[in-house]
Amino acid sequence: MDELRNAAPITLEGRGGTLLLVMDNEQKRMLQRYGHIACMDATYKVVSWGLPFFMLTVVDEHRKSFPVAYFMISHECKESIAEVLLYIRLLVPGWKPNALILDKDDAEILACKRVFPNALIILCEFHVKQAWLRWLRTGTHGIPKDKQRVLYKYMNDIMKSTSVPQASYKVSEKISIASTSHSSANIFCALFVMLFTPMLFIPRHDMT
Repeated sequence: MDELRNAAPITLEGRGGTLLLVMDNEQKRMLQRYGHIACMDATYKVVSWGLPFFMLTVVDEHRKSFPVAYFMISHECKESIAEVLLYIRLLVPGWKPNALILDKDDAEILACKRVFPNALIILCEFHVKQAWLRWLRTGTHGIPKDKQRVLYKYMNDIMKSTSVPQASYKVSEKISIASTSHSSANIFCALFVMLFTPMLFIPRHDMT
């Protein structure tokens, strides 16, 4: 634990419980070589103990994904995830990711920001679109079904942008269309609420 505390400028206290991390030498080598962009995700109901099963992956020069670490923790919180990331960094000292691709899990995002404060956090496209649909379909937001499809189409168009200027232009364009074509204030507000999300995708086109 002392080594972990010295591995990053954060406060990390042991929480007890279970922490299981699996990495072999080839996985360490792959993380060292291709870890400038890494993806972390968790799945559930894989083992009978009910622990979340995490996998850290990278993509090689052939655009093939490769799992570089597997881990399970009994406390799914930012402190436990940060502890695992620090262990991995001790095993692969040169690992300093430029970007981390995550789902919209607050514990994962906060842990990554604590251990790698300079890394760009990019949200998984599937989870972003899932969040859009859930927000649009929530009755309390008052978005009619036909307008839900319009807004969802707008957001997908913005997400396809390949540069920040192009995305900014599309954002302005969609706001203008929404403000002149739809009188509902809720629809106009919804567009603003969700605009920040696609911007997290823009840098991925320029990552090397």
